[in-house]
This record gives sequence, structure tokens and C-alpha cells, in this order.
Amino acid sequence: MKKLKVYWNNICLLRKGEEAFINAHIAENPDTEFCVEYFGLGLPKKLRGQIAADLERIGEPDADVIVSTELDIFWDKRLLNGRDFFAPIAGSFDVCPLIKDAPFTDPAKTLAVCQCLPMPVCVNEGALKAAGLREPTSLKDLCAPEFKGKTVLGGADTAAGRIVAASINYLYGAAATEAFLSNAAFASIPAAALSAAARGAYPVCVLPSVLCGRGLKTVFPSDGVPAIPTYAAVKKTAPAAESAKFLDMLFSRPMQEFYSDRGLVISGRADVPPPSAMYGAAPYKPLYPDWDWLNNRFDAAGFSARMDRIKPF
Repeated sequence: MKKLKVYWNNICLLRKGEEAFINAHIAENPDTEFCVEYFGLGLPKKLRGQIAADLERIGEPDADVIVSTELDIFWDKRLLNGRDFFAPIAGSFDVCPLIKDAPFTDPAKTLAVCQCLPMPVCVNEGALKAAGLREPTSLKDLCAPEFKGKTVLGGADTAAGRIVAASINYLYGAAATEAFLSNAAFASIPAAALSAAARGAYPVCVLPSVLCGRGLKTVFPSDGVPAIPTYAAVKKTAPAAESAKFLDMLFSRPMQEFYSDRGLVISGRADVPPPSAMYGAAPYKPLYPDWDWLNNRFDAAGFSARMDRIKPF
């Protein structure tokens, strides 16, 4: 019997639905023995720690397939960045232009982008007016002194917080990033940031799309909306047929429509359009650091340490 081991760290607010797809796939493939380990918010282990432990123990990830929104593992040269573990699978799927034309894919084509989760700015218009603040229209605005103590977001230790800070670093440099981090308060999770903004404690928040449209006005920053890709990677030594079938499930139209409908997520499939309820006829501009910058000008280890020092309220 073939075996397939999967590390799964995807969109936590949709995890029950994700598990239903995965469990159905397992039931449909009784000739394969699956081991699926889940990571992320609400779970005891972080994928970053698991990868670090695997590298120390056996010198490579101890999984055949990795599906992850945790970005540090792909940015950090101490972890997976620059390692020759994975097969070039990124060209195997017909990817939608919004994702294909953004710099999500590594030059080695080892990271297939299943979907991306945007992080728009959201504003409490009443709280904004009471504070005498203009509506921010860009990420750069959130670095300005007038927004000190006025912005909230969640998950400094997850991609939800880190992609916003990293995107500002990419566009405007370390000083702007530090200004933004000095201005912003961090909740432990994005849902807590939404709650704080909804009750007016903060007039501005930055939220994953799955939490948008809940009484706050959504703003797509003019300099780009930070977008969290879900990366899928397959180890070169993984059983080929079983790995391909697992990714076929992930890229399948039913699962991608689930992400689009339930999470307002941009699907990786070319035939699943962005949800019009969120984006209308003009999809937002996804923002993600390009790989040359990530590899040659970004201090991933220092950035990770800086974000790890943030204490959520």
C-alpha cells in the first residue's frame, strides 16, 4: 500500500470545510495510507517549528506534500528557502491571471499557488469620523503619525500579520515598516481585531477577506492589497501518483469554488472568477514581494525575530 504524508496549514477559519474535502478524498482512495497533520491557529503545533525540527532530525521535511499559508518557511534560508527538496510542479495547473501575473511563484517553479487570501484595509466610518481622521487609501497612509494607535490587525505570529508588514517593507523599506508596527496594535487572531474595530476601539483594521463585509467598509489600498498565497509543494521523493491526486483535489473546481464562496478568496483556477460580491468587476491589485527581493534584500531571520517580539493585547 502506498503512503502519503501531508503537512496542512491553510485558512484556519475554513478548516472544517477543508477537512471535509480531505476526508472525502481519503475515503475515495482506500489503497493509499494517508497521514495528514494539521497546523495553524487553534492547534498545538506551528508548521515553522515542525519544519525546523524535521531539518534538524533528518535533514529534510518529513512530509511528501506541504500545503501552507505560513510564509516564513519559504522565505527563511534557515528553513526551506533555497533548498533542493521539491519538484517543479507550478506549471502543472492552469492558473488564473491575477495569480499568474503576480510574483507569487519561486523561480524554480516548486511552489504551486492554489489560491490567495487578500488582506484589505477595513474602516469603522463612525470611529474614523469621531477621531477626526481621513480614510486611509494606501498602506503608506498607515505608516503616517496620524494613524498611531488607530490601526489593529491580528496574528503577528502568522501570515495574516506578517504579510502586511513584509509588504510595507518591500514597498517602502525598513523605516516605514517600523513606523507601521509602532502605529499598529496586534490582537492574537484576526477575528479579535475585527471585534475591536467593530466596537470602535480602533477606527482602522487590516483583515483577511474571509472576515470582511461585517459592518466595516472595505478599502483596497492603491499601492496594493497584501495577499497570502497558499503554497503547495511536493517533495521529489514523494509517491508521484498519490501526490498528484491529492493536488488535483486541492485544485478541483468544487474545492476552489468553496474557497471563493466561503472565504472571498482568489482561486488559483482560471475558470473560478474572483467573487463579485467582494471585488465587483475590477479585482484588486494583489501585493506580494518578488523573489529577487525576498532572496537578496530581505532579512527574513531578522524580520521573523522582530515579529516574534510583538505581544498581542
